Amino acid sequence: MRDIQTKTVSYLNNPFYYLGGITFIFLVFQILSGTFLFMNFVPAIGGAYNTPIPGAYGSLVYITNQLPFGVYLRTFHRYAAMGMLLFAFLHLFRMWSTNKITKPRNLGWVSGLFLVFLVAVIIYTGFLSSYTPQFEAWLMKWADFFEIGRRQYQNLLSLNFGIHLLLPFLILIGLIAHFKRIARPKITPPLSLLLFITGFMFILTALFPIPYLPETPVAFEGTVPTFMQQISVLLIFLGVCVLLALIPLFLKRKQLFAKVDPKRCTGCLYCVDVCPKKAIHSIANGQRVVAFVDETKCQGCGICEGACRSLAIQLYNDPSKSIQEEVRAIWLTKN
Repeated sequence: MRDIQTKTVSYLNNPFYYLGGITFIFLVFQILSGTFLFMNFVPAIGGAYNTPIPGAYGSLVYITNQLPFGVYLRTFHRYAAMGMLLFAFLHLFRMWSTNKITKPRNLGWVSGLFLVFLVAVIIYTGFLSSYTPQFEAWLMKWADFFEIGRRQYQNLLSLNFGIHLLLPFLILIGLIAHFKRIARPKITPPLSLLLFITGFMFILTALFPIPYLPETPVAFEGTVPTFMQQISVLLIFLGVCVLLALIPLFLKRKQLFAKVDPKRCTGCLYCVDVCPKKAIHSIANGQRVVAFVDETKCQGCGICEGACRSLAIQLYNDPSKSIQEEVRAIWLTKN
């Protein structure tokens, strides 16, 4: 018991260290729960639950009211979508606050903003696909704008649902580009943190499920945004993402990069193994093999400098180094 009480918590269990990985976990939750919902959902215009052809709303009533644990499945799917968007924003804010958006990290920043926009569109099309009276009225604004009749309206509903199914695959493709820049990306959090997030989602779903649906749809009496209002919100959000993606072009800072002193390098090449960006490789230096840093790939993380046993690697343009040198010079003048 004493060992448990005095044991320090590893920083690896800090959720803020794995904001990107937690976002990916919520995407997995979305895909798994969405797959089970897809098995029972009918994206078609039809009657209520007790009619021969239930349609979208009728199948939604069946999932929510009749399917075992269906209401919790819908709740879990919705909360996972909100959690994915929330942690994606937190991940972007952490990258911004730690100044990890300029070169050579700008690819991750730009691709991350693109993925956040796709997440927002997924949530939007998901609500429209649910075809409850409120979002049926939203989708009707689309039909009124394009002057679509009932036959074409079914195509509009199917198109919206198809986009909702396609976007997660586009996100997976985008994640390949987002992760490819890292040699050993931390895609998922540690098992303990993963189990905590999963358990928290189960508890949240059980305590606050979405309400059951009436078998016959009730007309929505609230304010319904027009087609142009709906599209304007998406375009404004897209414009904000584009502007944020352009920020690294206007931020100028000295790029940190490591450099190897070939005279002190012993050729152990341990730095090659620990470099997360694969920016270090071996070259021939006379009859010896030494390490060499590709400055175009180096992100100045300093891992290789700390790992080098012979002190042959140093970071250049590091402001902390100049401060240390100033302090050392002041100390020497006074002593």
